[in-house]
Amino acid sequence: MKQLQHIINNTFYHIEPAAQRQYPRRNFTTFVLLAFMMQAMADWEKPKDAGGYGTKVYAFETLVEPPRSGELYRRAGFAEVGLTQGVTCKRGPSDGQGGDAWGGKRVWDKEGERRPKLVFWKWVVAPEAVQQEILAKEEAVV
Repeated sequence: MKQLQHIINNTFYHIEPAAQRQYPRRNFTTFVLLAFMMQAMADWEKPKDAGGYGTKVYAFETLVEPPRSGELYRRAGFAEVGLTQGVTCKRGPSDGQGGDAWGGKRVWDKEGERRPKLVFWKWVVAPEAVQQEILAKEEAVV
């Protein structure tokens, strides 16, 4: 679990085409996704005192709700690696007033309607290099 800090989860991605129902260029959504990934990696790896996390990014993960296929993630080099169980986690109100506040207690809806999502994953550092880096850190601690 220590390595989760190295994984960026893309929680929501949607680009609405212009009024003509066309994007400004071919593969526009994939282009924007890749630009987001490059900027997110740069921001993530900035030192903490510069507004970043000071952590190297190993991978990106995202969930896609059917009937969407995740085609733009495939075009960006993501691999479909599985399917969630469809359990939903919501946060309770942090202010006691309700609403969509992020600070509240997590509430898992395990009894409601399940909506499984496709899981997509993209390594940005070779898995072998990540494994070697983890082993080196563990050996340094011993």
